[in-house]
Amino acid sequence: LAAQQKDGGFPEATTGGTSSPLATGQTLYTLRQLGMNDSDAPVSAAAMYLIEAQKPNGGWSDTGAEKAEAMWAVLGLVSTDILSVNVAGLKNGQHIDGLAVLRATATDNEGGGVRKIEIALDDELVGGACSDEGAHTFDANKLTAGMHTIDVTAFSKSGNTATRRLIVYAGDHYISNVGTKYVDGGTLLSLRDIAPTTMKHTVELQILDKGKRLHSIKQAGQQGALAFHWTGQTGDGTAKRGEYTARLRIIDATGKTRQTHDMPFVHDTPDVQARDYAQVTGRIQFADGDKDVQNATVELIDEAGNVVQSTQSTGSGSYRFRNVTAKKKYKVRVKKNGRADREAELAPAEAAAEQAIDFEL
Repeated sequence: LAAQQKDGGFPEATTGGTSSPLATGQTLYTLRQLGMNDSDAPVSAAAMYLIEAQKPNGGWSDTGAEKAEAMWAVLGLVSTDILSVNVAGLKNGQHIDGLAVLRATATDNEGGGVRKIEIALDDELVGGACSDEGAHTFDANKLTAGMHTIDVTAFSKSGNTATRRLIVYAGDHYISNVGTKYVDGGTLLSLRDIAPTTMKHTVELQILDKGKRLHSIKQAGQQGALAFHWTGQTGDGTAKRGEYTARLRIIDATGKTRQTHDMPFVHDTPDVQARDYAQVTGRIQFADGDKDVQNATVELIDEAGNVVQSTQSTGSGSYRFRNVTAKKKYKVRVKKNGRADREAELAPAEAAAEQAIDFEL
């Protein structure tokens, strides 16, 4: 968004430059996939740029990339919503405190009119109105700590529907999108810091080996992407390659730990990880419809009943566990608000293999 030019277009590099129909089409398509619609200024400005940049022959370029530019320009333009849903008061990815008022408006771009708007929290209907406008007040103090989904769905008089989905966080939950990968001779741990800008805090990474702390790194917390790089250094030498736990802590200005997040990882090359460990994947859906289940908690449980890995299902209902120790039996447990927990046995995982378990809730 910061790279958008005054003419509404986007350049081919985020560092700036002349607007490009190819880059603008790609960005416009992506912004729509991320939940923006025609009522959002960046989307409407980019669409107007593409319309004005079209040449008399119907294309967008005189260079050798004319087919690619035309394809992305068209994809960016034809992804216009039948129903546009605009949300104000809350932003996707926001951490909410206290009372937060969401206001929604919808427009039927076919001209037939909007019949009603529904607002759902974690798949449960909480508000709406029989008009093209609706509002609901969320009390963060009544929400469990963690991630929540808010769906705003508009229904047209002609039978069409459109949904705008927001992910919000509540309580002492200030970390999201934690991941690791082995790069440049060490393990890179990345995360998104979602703490409010008014909250002064520190983010600490501890490296644990079977519960024993080997090393710790701290940096000042700030909203946005953060990363740590561990080369294997410890307090008394260098750790061997193998299995460890990354413990992230959010520490406020008073020294109080506000959140702790543990993530197992393998400190070794991608080739070794792929050769010596298994992966477990799957997809979750509601049995009473074709709606994918997002934000379900999925746990990998060993024979002793310990939760060895935990993750959240994606927008398509998918989940994945990486670097699962081979030759062991596990269970996969799925937990979702308003639905009974489901479990499934997992046969001993084979190294270098991927096993899939799907669920219906």
